[in-house]
Amino acid sequence: MTPQRGGFIPTSIISHKLDCREVLVIDVKRTLSDEIYSEKVMPEFSGSLPLEKFQGKKVLFIDDVIATGETFFLLIQKIKNCNPKEIKSAFLVQNDIEFNKSHLSIVLKPNYLGINANDWVVFPWEQ
Repeated sequence: MTPQRGGFIPTSIISHKLDCREVLVIDVKRTLSDEIYSEKVMPEFSGSLPLEKFQGKKVLFIDDVIATGETFFLLIQKIKNCNPKEIKSAFLVQNDIEFNKSHLSIVLKPNYLGINANDWVVFPWEQ
């Protein structure tokens, strides 16, 4: 199993800024390796998703990149079944080439977005 860490750094920063101590890590595998242009697979949740934690809560989903939106879409569908008070999303980068050709771009719009890019992004903490 590949450890999940794509959104760890932005999540940590934002949780401190919002003074939010309750942070849940959702283990989702999407790429087969850390290599640039790594092959992608359908999003796969590992472990259990503590859905009861979302009931009646404001939820902010944070990740480093949104490309096709498949991971985010699957996640919000699961969380919506738990009757959260609100679901919002924050991404550092939106890969416009992948996102705009995805059928999900019509229904998914990030609430907070850092930048738009047209290629693979390598973050400083990945080098």
